[in-house]
Amino acid sequence: MKNKYKWLIIILLIPVLFGFLSSPFRPWWGLREQASAPDASDDGIKLWADANNNLFSRHEDGDSYKLNVSDPNGGLANPTSIGTLSLGSASITDSSGTIAFGNENLSTTGTLDLGADDDISTLTMHDAGSITLYDDSDDVTVYLKNSGDAGSGKLSFYDTNDIEFITFDAENKRIGIRNNAPAVDLSIKRTTGVDTEIKLENSGGSLRLVNYQDGAGYIGTGANDKLYLMSNNNSSIVIEPTWEVGIGGTATQNVQLDVYDNYRSGFTDIARFRRNISGTIRGIKIIGDTSGTYFDTITTHNIRFYANGSERMSIQEDHIYIDTGNGDLKINTYNESVADDANIVLPSFTNGCKGWVMIGNAEEYTEFWVDNDGDVTLVDGSANVVAGADTDAKVCIGTSATQEPLVVKNRLGGAKNFLMEIKYN
Repeated sequence: MKNKYKWLIIILLIPVLFGFLSSPFRPWWGLREQASAPDASDDGIKLWADANNNLFSRHEDGDSYKLNVSDPNGGLANPTSIGTLSLGSASITDSSGTIAFGNENLSTTGTLDLGADDDISTLTMHDAGSITLYDDSDDVTVYLKNSGDAGSGKLSFYDTNDIEFITFDAENKRIGIRNNAPAVDLSIKRTTGVDTEIKLENSGGSLRLVNYQDGAGYIGTGANDKLYLMSNNNSSIVIEPTWEVGIGGTATQNVQLDVYDNYRSGFTDIARFRRNISGTIRGIKIIGDTSGTYFDTITTHNIRFYANGSERMSIQEDHIYIDTGNGDLKINTYNESVADDANIVLPSFTNGCKGWVMIGNAEEYTEFWVDNDGDVTLVDGSANVVAGADTDAKVCIGTSATQEPLVVKNRLGGAKNFLMEIKYN
């Protein structure tokens, strides 16, 4: 009898159970998976996923709503494994808290946005090994933009002491290393007491650019290599590791300075050495052309040669002065036009001198001697040369007896060219 009633009760409960599993109670019991929206005539709340894996709910009023997942009680903050969350064109939005991914992978084919406009957002990776950006086309572009999509702002990397050591200034298109406000395209800055250095190296050697802490600058090779300075893709200056310097792209061993130039028509100066003295240029130039090599002054001035602080030779516009340095011989030469009644004053002397003079195209000439007292003696001279007298229509070697310094005067009635040399000790 008991078994008979038990089967009767079970038979009566089967319709009730199927009714509980069907509308309107099904949303409370389980979820039905389907790829399209349920019919609007269905009652209750239905959950369904479309072809793009978006999660929707269908209400009794027939409207569909895309679902957002919220956590008002903070339950999901506890360590929980929920498998894989895959979003097609959908998004995860957290406007107030933090989304943590632990040691899992965060993968997106779309855009990862942090924060909102005008907010400061932080992406923190604890014990992270690396950040990898890649694209199938091998081209990866990283943009630094503000909310208006204009290229501005800064991207900074910090060390463990929270000090910026690399700064990308997007607005001014500059990079700073240990400088968070670079004023040039690339700025490298170190603190006081530390040298700043850039080093380019390969298996063959290295190139170093150093700014020492005392302000001195250095550029050079870090090994036994040459240093080339180039212009227009050609070597202009080369510095040998043995300290020879070559200008013009070559350097000769055991020659401290080697200047080389391929001759070009119209460019004859090999080198110039100049100094500006209160607006007046003084200097010399070395000239080389098809006729030879010679020295010249850049402007009108004398060239003087010294030895041990004493002048030994002077090249002037109209004469050469030579001092042997031991009192044996001094030479003065003159080649200049002398007006009528004008004169040339010879240098002072105490031990006599010997000289010769030629006027015009050998119109007048003579050799002469001057003794220690200043008396002049003519040797093999022409008729219109006199000694120790100021005489009209003559060339006067000394205008008075025992004259010092000696005066050579033109009294021929017109300007004449005087070519003269004197030797004295």
